[in-house]
Amino acid sequence: LQRLEAPGFRTLILDGAHNPAALKAMIGYLRRRPHELPMETWFASMRDKDYLTSIQDLSGLSSEIKFASLDFARALAYSEFEKAVQGMLPRFPISPLVFDEIPALLRNSEKGPVLICGSFYLLGAIIPRIAEFYPGLASFQQFSREPF
Repeated sequence: LQRLEAPGFRTLILDGAHNPAALKAMIGYLRRRPHELPMETWFASMRDKDYLTSIQDLSGLSSEIKFASLDFARALAYSEFEKAVQGMLPRFPISPLVFDEIPALLRNSEKGPVLICGSFYLLGAIIPRIAEFYPGLASFQQFSREPF
């Protein structure tokens, strides 16, 4: 779990939790910090993971979930995610995470924190795009800005 802050940008909470047990542990920690809840969640998953249990658990602390489609065969696509989640949480706000919009989404420091979790691949796709804004990620600026 990594918390990042930068002047003029939203607080980020990065976590590699990518299965229900790890997400439950992370959620337990975040629930002990109620002043930061609810938070926007950015999530991605592989098709072979139990993403429905993860989303059910995350919906209890999230104001909305932005789902990132990662560009490789094992990754769950937004259209699949949307169909599954709408049946399970019919009125919960979900939307696709558009990688090119990430800097703009983070520039409003008055909005609450953003939790980024569900996949190490997601962290690998996002960190190079935001490293220039968050000093704690400076060493990642050397990597490509292209999502996986």
